[in-house]
Amino acid sequence: MEYPAKQAKDFYKELPGVNYPQIRLFIAQRAIKDQPANDVVGSWAPCTPQSVADFTAVGYFTGRELFQKLNVPIGLVKAAYSGSIIQAWMSPDMLQSDPDFKPFMDRWQKTLAAYPQAKAEWWPRDWV
Repeated sequence: MEYPAKQAKDFYKELPGVNYPQIRLFIAQRAIKDQPANDVVGSWAPCTPQSVADFTAVGYFTGRELFQKLNVPIGLVKAAYSGSIIQAWMSPDMLQSDPDFKPFMDRWQKTLAAYPQAKAEWWPRDWV
């Protein structure tokens, strides 16, 4: 989830105590791909008031609880894109193997086929 920790209820009360060097936060840079990627651009940071504010609230609070209970290093990854549909996070092979996703895949193939024409109509060359 992309919902940032700084928007969580009473986060300002939590903020002074956020100093967990054993919890590391990785924020993946947004990238749109039409095929699965083998790598991702992003950066790791220790969990501090500066790094946690824009981190996912669900990730932070879950990671903090795990760290407090288990006392082991925790690595949290944020690779969220607010408003994206779940199918965008699934592999094409998985989607094609499930008949429930056939309408989605059919619509996606039509979208891909129509994209060059739509781009030509809606993205004039002088905008680039």
